[in-house]
Amino acid sequence: MFDWIKGIFRQSKPTDAAGIVTGLSDPAEWFINWVGGGSTSESGVKVNWETALGYPPVWYGVSKLCGHMSQMPLHVHRRLPRGAEVALRERGDYLMNVEPNKYQMPAVFREELMVHSLLGGNGRAVMIQGAGRVEELLPIHPDRSTTKMIKGDKWHATEVDEDDRLMRFKDLDYIEVEGRTFMIPDEYVLHIPGLSCDGLAGLYAMKLFRNSWGLGLASEKAANKHFSSGANPGGFVRDPRNELKNETKAREFLADWNRHHQGVDNAGKWGLLRGEMEAQAFEGSGAKDNEWVQQRLFQRQEAALTFMLESILGDDDSVSYNSIEQKNLAYLVNSLMRWVTKWEQECDRKLLSNRQKERRTHFFKMEVKALLRTDSKTSMETLGMGIVHRIYSPNEARQKLDMNPYEGGDEYQNPAISPGSATETGDDTDEGDETDSAEDAKRKAYAGRIEHLMSVEQKHVRKAAASQKNFLNWADKFYIDTWPRTLARAVEQLGGDPESAKRHCSDRFDAMLSVLDSVQPEQLSAAVDEATEDLSQCVEQLVDDILLAETVS
Repeated sequence: MFDWIKGIFRQSKPTDAAGIVTGLSDPAEWFINWVGGGSTSESGVKVNWETALGYPPVWYGVSKLCGHMSQMPLHVHRRLPRGAEVALRERGDYLMNVEPNKYQMPAVFREELMVHSLLGGNGRAVMIQGAGRVEELLPIHPDRSTTKMIKGDKWHATEVDEDDRLMRFKDLDYIEVEGRTFMIPDEYVLHIPGLSCDGLAGLYAMKLFRNSWGLGLASEKAANKHFSSGANPGGFVRDPRNELKNETKAREFLADWNRHHQGVDNAGKWGLLRGEMEAQAFEGSGAKDNEWVQQRLFQRQEAALTFMLESILGDDDSVSYNSIEQKNLAYLVNSLMRWVTKWEQECDRKLLSNRQKERRTHFFKMEVKALLRTDSKTSMETLGMGIVHRIYSPNEARQKLDMNPYEGGDEYQNPAISPGSATETGDDTDEGDETDSAEDAKRKAYAGRIEHLMSVEQKHVRKAAASQKNFLNWADKFYIDTWPRTLARAVEQLGGDPESAKRHCSDRFDAMLSVLDSVQPEQLSAAVDEATEDLSQCVEQLVDDILLAETVS
């Protein structure tokens, strides 16, 4: 099944006495050529990882895209009846925002995969499974890896150095190992491909743009040669009477002249020429007039095109925008969004459980709003209009400004027309206080009833988890059939909408499924105890729903 892979990794490779492939820290030229199609451009300049990133326009494009992809939070969200909330307890959220593996920060991990995707065509990370969940995400280099469809299944093969962390997991049952060649099914690899022709693997960018980037590198090299050799002389000395026909004397004359007139310290000094000798300054073209300067400018623009960038620093002909917000929006739509979508969809496929995917209860979302922030004045005006039109509450607006909430700031009111307090209107009566007291008393009564029901639910769930016998079947029957009827009846008696009780049961069932997906059977009881420890949020939500239903009715 894997003969094609074994053949690729064994062609002309040096081996040690035991027959194991060596030189993995610096792959042989034949292998890099096989993956990338050769590295020498038609200009004669080699284009590889080091030289490509050493070319400033490429460094700029790669750094910009990688930097933004690593800065934006990538969270797991849980769908609600209206909207969604961040699910911080999900394992995928932890891997993307806290610790993807034992040696990298999340930002460094995402940057590495993006560099691999942009230049090598494919960002890949092996998903190390353990205890029923993904324990680590380990990147593998595109120059040592390849992707192939074998009998209808997608596989990834990679060469692993003996010091690579992946070597610790060579005994995992889903990894096929032949020497230092690892063959891994696609379901265990987080794969972010670039533009692809076959839908399996991205195209190797350093092969596609080898000649374009090579020309830019060649122009850069030519400029360095030009200045190092001093191709344009400062001027000429005419000798019409041939007084310096002796070459030795001519050289001595020029050396002495340069010694007295070259350099900053000699600027402005006068010179003396004898006989009929005369000096003439060389009127060569300046650096900006040279053809290679224009060529280098064009190469900068062309490098920006390879990364779909609307503009690049130093390019006066780039598209201009009326505001930084419009510029960032164009960059987001034309360049960055395709990568955002690929990351979100691949994380959905690989880091969510099958139940979460089938029920569409969870999804990954990258927060791109950080790139669209406006200046402080515009932000305040926009949020102020949102509050006036009751699109935002004051606390929601403060949250967007990274400010803490204040008491009473969750009300959706128009400050221009909302009535003032009793003190502001000169009304000294305590009617408002009496109304608030009655409302508080009603809330406390409802909360007491709901808290009792939540404690009953907690006892049933913990007891079932402790038995470790068909907990999934029990939870399905309890939360889909039995408990919704009991809870809905109680909520209806209090004047609420029975649908709120059903939503609660559905959410709690999803929470139990998440626990089942993330722990081993022997850990189930403790995990369920932790998941049902704090039910105050559930109580508050149900009480709010009941009071809202009373208000509407």
